[in-house]
Order: sequence, then C-alpha cells, then structure tokens
Amino acid sequence: MREKKSLLTKPPHLKIFHMPEDSEFITFSKNPRFAKMPKKTNFLVLDDMDSMQVAVSRDLKRIGFTGNFYGVKTIAEAKEALETHDIHFIFADWNLQDGEIGLDFLKHVRKHHKQPLFPVVMFTTESEVENILEAVEAGASNYLVKPWEIEELREKVSHAYNGFING
Repeated sequence: MREKKSLLTKPPHLKIFHMPEDSEFITFSKNPRFAKMPKKTNFLVLDDMDSMQVAVSRDLKRIGFTGNFYGVKTIAEAKEALETHDIHFIFADWNLQDGEIGLDFLKHVRKHHKQPLFPVVMFTTESEVENILEAVEAGASNYLVKPWEIEELREKVSHAYNGFING
C-alpha cells in the first residue's frame, strides 16, 4: 500500500528560496528554532489598492528587506508575475476588484504553480473567524488584518517563513 504524503510536507527536491550564498539575513528572534530570513527576499503584493501595495512594501523595507516588491491588482497580473519574476513570498488581499477573491489566487498557487511552496499571507479588513479558517485550510501561511502595526507584520512574516523552513 502506498504511503500518503502530507500536504504540509515540502518535497525535498523543491526549494523555497534561491538566494545568493552571501545574502544578508534578518533575525526575527534569538530563539535558534527561528530561521534567519534573507534580506533580499522578493515579495509579490496582490491588492487592488495602490496605497496598500505601498504600505506593505514600505513596512517590509522598514523591517529591513531589500529585495524586490512587485505590486499587482488582479489575479491575472499575479499569475503573470509568478511566471516572470523570482517570487519568494506572497501577500494577497481577500477582496479584489471586479469580485475577484485573493483566496482563489491562493488556491491556484497551491494547486497549479510549479513551485507552490512559499509563504502566502492573506490580508484583509475583515477579521471573521470563518475567513481565517478558510484561508488556512486553503494553504495560507498566515492571516493579517488591516490596518496593522509594523511589529504585527514582522511577526506574521516571521511565523509564515519559519512555518515553511521548519515545517
């Protein structure tokens, strides 16, 4: 009988980050269980509001990230960005323009993308428990409610990243 593989276990042949060996790192905790995250991490931010894309990238820069920040407004643009850029970490808004839902993009990434194993943080103005549970069940690494404090963002990024590295 074939052994079933857990959906949460990453296959050993897939890597989450492709960083230069001399990359500098951000240390989130003195706890050795927490991995250091490369400063040159590239982020994709899916949000239909330019101001939110700017806020996420501004705060990530304040935390110390120096990689690229790709802001997109639609799921189609997000899919294209995944194909044309070296993305390491995704933020996806729940409610997008024209009735699109960021959760659909998350499901697409987890099911169809050639490298589905990188952190995805869903964010929204809604803090309903049902939405949070649905996002986690679909493969979200974490969930962030707008507006956020920079320390809360730092914590969500740290936990999402460490969940994949140590998970």
